[in-house]
Amino acid sequence: MADTVTTILFLAANPVDTDPLRLGEELRDIKASLRQATHRDRFVTQDEWAVRIDDLRRALLRYKDAPLILHFAGHGDSGAIVLEGKDGQPKPVEGGALSRFLKLFPNIRCVILNACYSETVAEALAEIVPCVVGMEAEVTDAYAVSFAVAFYDAIGEGLDYVEAFAVAERSLDMEGGLEEVRPVFKLGKVTTPARSPQAAAPRLVAPSLASITGRQQGEFADALVDAFGSKEALARMVKVALGENLDAIAGGANLGALTFDLVDWAARSGYLHELLQGALDAQPRNRKLHAFALSVGAQEAQTVPASPAQAAPPRSSDHYRDVLHNFLAPLEEYLAYTYKVFNDLRAETGIEHLEFDPEGLKRIYSVVLPKHDVRRITWIKMIERLQAENQKIVALIEKNYGNMVLPEFRKACQEFKHHANQWAAFWQAVQETGIDTPREVYEGLVSTPFPRDFPNALNREYAEVQRRALGND
Repeated sequence: MADTVTTILFLAANPVDTDPLRLGEELRDIKASLRQATHRDRFVTQDEWAVRIDDLRRALLRYKDAPLILHFAGHGDSGAIVLEGKDGQPKPVEGGALSRFLKLFPNIRCVILNACYSETVAEALAEIVPCVVGMEAEVTDAYAVSFAVAFYDAIGEGLDYVEAFAVAERSLDMEGGLEEVRPVFKLGKVTTPARSPQAAAPRLVAPSLASITGRQQGEFADALVDAFGSKEALARMVKVALGENLDAIAGGANLGALTFDLVDWAARSGYLHELLQGALDAQPRNRKLHAFALSVGAQEAQTVPASPAQAAPPRSSDHYRDVLHNFLAPLEEYLAYTYKVFNDLRAETGIEHLEFDPEGLKRIYSVVLPKHDVRRITWIKMIERLQAENQKIVALIEKNYGNMVLPEFRKACQEFKHHANQWAAFWQAVQETGIDTPREVYEGLVSTPFPRDFPNALNREYAEVQRRALGND
């Protein structure tokens, strides 16, 4: 690996009738950065100007046999990068089309989209490229150049792409341009390691973790603090590895409290493996994280497994039959009973066209609360029964996160849990304050509506688990 030479293919496009960009300065400073680098002999820079679709195709064919960093410098526009047409006018290339084309070139290791509003394109390319960098906002010339130079400074000194992005991002932060530009890093879904040519250390593969001790939870949280150092970096890893918004699943007054709460959430939700693997992939050289991972059974691997799910040991048909009997069947019963109680309540209160959503609940409560109505006690008991059924569903979900098969079902369960918890808080506040329930309590419920696809997601999960229980993998 030490002798591998990586080609940096710099593609520049600044069509007529678009704002002029200092693309020549960007390339000059990138070359200067690499000339001064310790590992300068491991990179060669090639550039193409006024790039059209034909030029892109020919360049990628020309360098198809070398590890490649594809660097696009130019304009971006709402889900597309802007090349030149044959008449010199702007030619937007949509992210999906570009992704389908680049999939033909597996030698591409990293794509840099140094262009305005290129995050959507970056997301599309992450389906087929190991590492992609894009920009969430408009990018000024000065900050575009600064970010690129810092990135290549880092890989020229042996850092991998993940680490290089962190260096470039923090450098931009010191210059005061981070909030203006908002660079984003997308870890791809392909199996090629997210490494620069110098990063030859084998990847650590996290074990399947059903639970950890309290001491291990504290060690894991401390390792995350040491590895990421800021809430922003931690949130980016959580988004990439888990597809979750950090603020929605964990909180804390400082980074230490936040990471501890995050690990606690992962333990309760069955995401310990995914959290540890995501952290290891994002910060592979952090010693504290490395040591913790080894202490819980992580192993070194030169080849990366296709996915965390494939890395886990296979489960038997008996396991899936148990899941059907002890989780999914009761869940279906609780959900059906919940709907029945709600419909009975709707009929009792005489409110027609009532939906199972926050606004509908708010209307029921406004009818139920007046103390002069003799049916009030009956209605309140029905609502409390509805609450009890919801809590049974939440308890089942929390106990069985690790047994879920389909990602869409896991997501629907998380949404249901958030909704049920907000509903419980809402009902408690209604009982305490009556009609004058604080506005933020209503808004909290409105912000987490009942996941309407939950029944369909449950049906699909049931069918898939039933298929596996019959041994039809």
